[in-house]
Amino acid sequence: MSTQAETPAIAPADIDLMDPKVQENPYDAYRQLRDIGVYHLPTNGMYVITRYDHIAEIVRNPEEFSEDLAAHAPPPTTDEEMNAIYREKGFERQPTFMLDPPNHTTYRELIDPFFFPAKLREFEPFIQQTIDALIDNFVDRGECEFVTDFGFPLPAAVITNMLGLPMEDLPKLKHYAEAWVKPFAMGLGRKEKLEATEIICEFQHYLVDQAEKKRANPDHGLLSMLVHATYKGLDGTERKLTTREVLSFSETAAVGGHETTANALSSGMMLYVQNPDVQRGLAENPAAIKNYVEEVLRLESPTQGMFRATTRDVEFHGFTIPKGKIVNLRFAAANRDERMFPNADKIDINRPNAGRHMAFSQGIHHCLGAPLARIELNRAFRSLFGRLKNIRFKPGHEHPEHIPGFTLRALKDLHISFEKA
Repeated sequence: MSTQAETPAIAPADIDLMDPKVQENPYDAYRQLRDIGVYHLPTNGMYVITRYDHIAEIVRNPEEFSEDLAAHAPPPTTDEEMNAIYREKGFERQPTFMLDPPNHTTYRELIDPFFFPAKLREFEPFIQQTIDALIDNFVDRGECEFVTDFGFPLPAAVITNMLGLPMEDLPKLKHYAEAWVKPFAMGLGRKEKLEATEIICEFQHYLVDQAEKKRANPDHGLLSMLVHATYKGLDGTERKLTTREVLSFSETAAVGGHETTANALSSGMMLYVQNPDVQRGLAENPAAIKNYVEEVLRLESPTQGMFRATTRDVEFHGFTIPKGKIVNLRFAAANRDERMFPNADKIDINRPNAGRHMAFSQGIHHCLGAPLARIELNRAFRSLFGRLKNIRFKPGHEHPEHIPGFTLRALKDLHISFEKA
């Protein structure tokens, strides 16, 4: 059995996933890494997994590849100085979602019903009203900066409404969300990391204050549900969620509930403009928008990858991954694996297995908000493509660029022109 020392050598200059130039267009790098199978990233020592079948195997094997990084390996996005700020100025973070069974199961059983289809249907009128209002704001101009005018505000408004937070706080929540996701770039300087941590502490106090208001005046939002929920532990005892538990759920929902959907919306519009054949196909068959959404998620995965930690030395497809090592599951690379998706770099609105992508992961840690994201994406593109025609890049903005980041894929901006349909 081979060890990582026998991994075929690739110079960091050739493939460095931390390089912003590679992050702008990582797909050639992913193709080379899939040929290797398991790659020991020289810049930070992580093990990178890129093949679809390998990742599918790992996400269903929490016994050897744990979601609970804190218990098995140093988390890659935090450090002791940041933790000290949380203890002094905010609340130590409790990763209720980043756990293994059976603890993970008890938390998911508590919150999953809020994202069941029957519950989400209650929010569909608000989602459609928001979509219509946002398009109304720019449709007569004949142009817009899509990220700011639509991509961000739609999912941000939706999750704010679902949580039961004041809509007038949207600008503040945007500020908090930007700080919350910054560490995932994994290229921040010390000053930027600590500044982001200070802002996250402000966010925590904001949510605690809102939670106390819900305690006194319950409503039908997610935050109110968390404050008043009864948690049943593994020993059968029942109790209310702690402040740190409420924060963990609400922080993740508030940011995760809009950040990746916003990125997918903007990526979907970019791909639409870049592919006239897709435009024609959707015009002829609007029902194919459902498959188009899945292809957008597959091709431009908003979450490029997530982490696991080895609980023991693992022999994995000819390689030894030592105990206590961070493993990065590169969902975006798996989503272009030709073994799973023939002609993987091409949008195919008729692809029969488009929905089997890894954009939301799979297994027990499959993204909680996936059903909500699909509702927003499907409704948004139906409305956008129905009300706008001849959508194109605004002159001088034909080559949209991405914000550098290791974990998330987000456009800096997207300037488009169009006519009213």
